[in-house]
Amino acid sequence: LTVKLACQLFFSLLERGVFKPVRRHFSRSIAAIATFIFSGLLHEYVILVTALKNENLSEEETNSLYDPRYGKHMAFFAWNGFMMVMEYFVAGNLMSLWIENALPQPIKTLLVLMTVIPISHWFTHEYVNIGFFDDLSIGFPKIICI
Repeated sequence: LTVKLACQLFFSLLERGVFKPVRRHFSRSIAAIATFIFSGLLHEYVILVTALKNENLSEEETNSLYDPRYGKHMAFFAWNGFMMVMEYFVAGNLMSLWIENALPQPIKTLLVLMTVIPISHWFTHEYVNIGFFDDLSIGFPKIICI
């Protein structure tokens, strides 16, 4: 299963399982926000399952495990859903038309990233602290403060 295929599968699941059913009864904006919140719930579940304590560990090993704080992924995805809805509402105004037509793609990409970079730790913090990436770290350089 490649990353691209997994993303397509997840997108399809969210579109058919959340967005379209909600869209039948509510506006596109409500359906988009509901989809992002559902995605946040799924990510919270991943953190829950990843951080489960193994019953075979000693008490000392169990006490040293990280106990995650829940809710940050939900907030991260709710924020992104809100930003997407706001983009939809301002898409026709003069400023957004100027940005779309006058700015080069790298600048537009930077503007989008600036909406998420200040809160990106809401998404990555728990994964880092529970050691989710530890097995992958062998393949990536690591900068360590001395």
